[in-house]
Formats: sequence, C-alpha cells, structure tokens
Amino acid sequence: MSDWRRLLRSLETKQPLFEALDAEAIDNKVEVGLLGESTGNRVLLAAYVLQTFLISFSTQQKWLAPTIRVWILDVSAEVEEKEGSLLNLVDGNSLEVHEEDLLRRRNDLINSAKDIWNNRRELFPHLTLLSNQIGSSLQNWSARQDILLKARDGLHVLERFCAKWQGGEYSDYRHAYLQKLGLAAEVSGESPSVSNDPKKKKERMFWLDDGREVYCENHIKLPDGYRLHYFPDTTHKHIYVAYLGPHLPL
Repeated sequence: MSDWRRLLRSLETKQPLFEALDAEAIDNKVEVGLLGESTGNRVLLAAYVLQTFLISFSTQQKWLAPTIRVWILDVSAEVEEKEGSLLNLVDGNSLEVHEEDLLRRRNDLINSAKDIWNNRRELFPHLTLLSNQIGSSLQNWSARQDILLKARDGLHVLERFCAKWQGGEYSDYRHAYLQKLGLAAEVSGESPSVSNDPKKKKERMFWLDDGREVYCENHIKLPDGYRLHYFPDTTHKHIYVAYLGPHLPL
C-alpha cells in the first residue's frame, strides 16, 4: 500500500479532466472508447490526450489489464479511426509492468537539485536528508548535471531499500542489497587508514537532528570523485543522508 500512496501523490492530475484550454484545443475532434464498445469515454480521452496513465479500480474485468485497448476517432486526421492502447495502473503487477516507464517519467520531473531538495519528503519518505550539508549542496548546486543525476538515482535506491527494510524484507543493512535493488554505482565503507585516523574520521562525522554525532563512512561513489555519504541507523531502520560533494580529505 505504501507504493500506491507514494505513486498517487507523485502523479500530476487535472481537475476537472479538461480545463477550458484543453477543450478548445480538442474542439470535439477526438473521441476515445474501449474496443468492443460504441460509446466514447471522457476518462479514456483524457489519458490519451494528456499521455498519462489510467488509474483503475478492480471492480470490473475490463479494467484489470496493465494496458487497455481502445479505438481512437480523430476526424481531423486522414485516417479517421485507429486502434491503440493506454497504460493502466490497477494492482502490483501493473506497477511492475510499467516500472521502467514510471521511473522515467518521475525522473523527467526531477532534474534540478532544488527539485530534489524541495520534494525530498514526497520522494524519500524513509530517508532523512540533513539540511546542514546535503541540503545546502542541493540548494546551491553548481557541479555537473551527470553527478546530480547519479546522486538522485542513488537516493532512489536508498529509499527503496529503506522501505523494504522497515517492511521486514531485510533484517539488516548491507551494500549488496543496494546493488540488488539496481544501484549502478560502487558503494563502500571507509578503509582502515581513514577509520583509524582521528582527523580523517572527524571529516566524516555528522550531527543528526536528534543530537547524535555519527560516523557516515558508507558512501556511494559518483562521477568526478564526488561522494554521497549516509548513515544506516540499524536501531530504527532509517537512513540519514549527510553529505553530497567532492571526495572528503584523505
């Protein structure tokens, strides 16, 4: 259910289905209906025109498929009627079928560092992004875009892991779990030469909002030597993301 709630919060909707501008642009030239039915459907028309997902409830068999076959009548086109399909979200299986497309659409909407920071609670409800460092970094981002996008992808994997961790699918934290969930970057802790050196270790100590100072040795390696440091709180099954920036001093 948490996946559904997060998905519904992240999807953009229009109420009513069409605004005045939409209706004027269509001008009654397009109609969309279910294959096998003669009457057009305004909801299907909205999904077709806005190029978005249907969200169905499993009360009737015809709405259970991850794709819905439709006819499209466009009187302004040379070929007036054609067949097509609309993407449909109805259950866990349909989420898996459309996962790649959902991720792509979500990522298309979250391309700037400020977007990531401003939407952090909706995007990463199981993570805490500390405001002192990573918050400042995201709000004043000046590094390369590919570094930011790799960091964004890493945050999404940390969020997926933490949700499963709290849900009981994992009993502890391991780097390998992140890679299993699709992390396309190297992840590791610090070497003994760093952990055993008080000065170097101090650079990786961060204050949490509850007053604890923790050693954030775990990090995802990003392009151009950048790092994303975080602390897995094994007591509360929560992850605190502390640092996004250039490699800390060695």
